[in-house]
Amino acid sequence: MAKLLPLDSERSFNNRTATKRIRLLWEEGNYVLSGHAEERMEQRDFSDGDVAFLIANYAVKSRRKQDGLWRSKISGRSVDGEPMAAVFEIDGNFMTLVTVHHR
Repeated sequence: MAKLLPLDSERSFNNRTATKRIRLLWEEGNYVLSGHAEERMEQRDFSDGDVAFLIANYAVKSRRKQDGLWRSKISGRSVDGEPMAAVFEIDGNFMTLVTVHHR
């Protein structure tokens, strides 16, 4: 099992560390899609494969704290080359895909 990085809820990861953590949590299956994300994925014709491709090929470009948790945004392209972005919220050793949208 991979070693998880320690979490300090009072400060944000830097972009590189946030990217690594998102990739690890996704790979290990320690994530859930919010209802909002599921609706937006269906509405905007994005799949789990598109999100996985985005995570594997692009890095976190921005992050902010909302409701006590850090949110990280990855922007890039889907499998089909469609510009897209995804927002992830990390809470300890678990992650939520908050939303996806066209860039």
